[in-house]
Amino acid sequence: MGRLILELDEVVQQRWSALAKRAGHESVEVFLAEKLSSEVSEDFEQNAELEALLLERINDPRPSIAYTPDLIRDIARKVLGEVDAKGT
Repeated sequence: MGRLILELDEVVQQRWSALAKRAGHESVEVFLAEKLSSEVSEDFEQNAELEALLLERINDPRPSIAYTPDLIRDIARKVLGEVDAKGT
């Protein structure tokens, strides 16, 4: 396991300590370790989802979509048409 050392001034330390206690953790270190671990896990999950979508599109036998002004106008028309149809 890696090691991270943070030096916090007293006010910041007290604030983190209060947050840790409110969250039911025994120490700031445990609280921050859990927070960092969950953030990293979420990032990896989101990246994995994005990677899967990109690979799916890369391996898709259909032709690529040309990003042109006409494409943008078509999308805008569809979106605006849906908005008008819903009355919003």
